[in-house]
Amino acid sequence: MLVDTLFWRRNLRIPEKTIDVLELLLYHWYNMLDDIDLNDDECQFLLSWEEVYKKGALTYRVLLLLSKNQYDAGQLYTELRESDISLNEHSLYRMLRRLYDVGVIDTVGKSGRNKYYQTSEKGARILSVFMRRNITLYIPKIGEDL
Repeated sequence: MLVDTLFWRRNLRIPEKTIDVLELLLYHWYNMLDDIDLNDDECQFLLSWEEVYKKGALTYRVLLLLSKNQYDAGQLYTELRESDISLNEHSLYRMLRRLYDVGVIDTVGKSGRNKYYQTSEKGARILSVFMRRNITLYIPKIGEDL
């Protein structure tokens, strides 16, 4: 994903196998910095786990932002990029379409070609339950040890 994003920004078409190899090399290099030696199977598992995690984290971040403010896709993209979240605009547009189609976000206005999005009531309920199950679960209560 990282390598794909880097080359995508430069409009280079890189074969999928080449991207896989480059990502594997980057992760091996990164692992050397942490003094953690992962074999190829472990590294491949880590890559696929992180890919799934990143998609879930991105959905959470988008819903969280849209629960607090109205954004058009460009503003949302800028906000996410400033938060060091790696994504491309096409992925964001696909995600917004998917979230809209299932009723988790609504369009709340339009300015020219730009649609403004906000979390729907259904989305707010789902986000609230998600946060209770997955986020606040790991936050210690006052007086508890970590």
